[in-house]
Amino acid sequence: MSSKIRVKGILSLIFMTLSFFMMMDTKYNKALGDYVVESIGLKSWSAIDTGFHLTIIYFGILFLIGIFFVNVNVVVGWNKRKRVVLLYSVVLLSIYYFCISSIFILIKSNSNDLLTIGFENANDSYFEYTSKDQNKIDYFKIKFKLKNYSSKEKSFSIQIVNTYLEENNSGFLTIYTKDGDLAMFDLLPNEVKEFVLTSNTYNLKKEINTYVNVNSFIGSIDRIILSDQYGNEVYLDNGKFFGITVK
Repeated sequence: MSSKIRVKGILSLIFMTLSFFMMMDTKYNKALGDYVVESIGLKSWSAIDTGFHLTIIYFGILFLIGIFFVNVNVVVGWNKRKRVVLLYSVVLLSIYYFCISSIFILIKSNSNDLLTIGFENANDSYFEYTSKDQNKIDYFKIKFKLKNYSSKEKSFSIQIVNTYLEENNSGFLTIYTKDGDLAMFDLLPNEVKEFVLTSNTYNLKKEINTYVNVNSFIGSIDRIILSDQYGNEVYLDNGKFFGITVK
């Protein structure tokens, strides 16, 4: 096999697998192709993060072109079976995923203040409450998991947000102790902790100018708001690896 054929085969494999990887969502980020498409002024979705995923069309075409070149330069040029080509592709995709994941984790671990905390397995979070009137929450149970990606301990208070409740004027609910003080929580360096907060040990209070007009609710958590003693405030949204600094 000449070096020219070998290079063509390698480039074809990289082109095909990168095109496919650009369409993949990962644990840490939405499809990288979305960022590429948006950077050149195109829409990645037919609506804002909803509708039809246009990135799949753009990179899907490139992926099909890549398959053609792989068939010519690898299957025929290298005389490799398709299952061997599939194995090469899986290896390359695994390398891409590992590299991107490592970069994202490195960025998060070196972020400022509470931005080093991640909302883990957000779709498995749980939020339930019952209320007999608009001014008091009688029972609640909240379950979620946070991870501290930094090498420093973090302390913070917690607010819980659900989009449905927010639309019904019940969105921002803050955790307090039974003594009426703002509850503070800790995460050790690199610690992953599942929080289970109930009305037996904590109070759940509404923010000013909000009221509970939903008598009972069971669902997931859309956003967790963390605040520290220095006034730093971070939004951790369901489905997003990086938080947003508010203050």
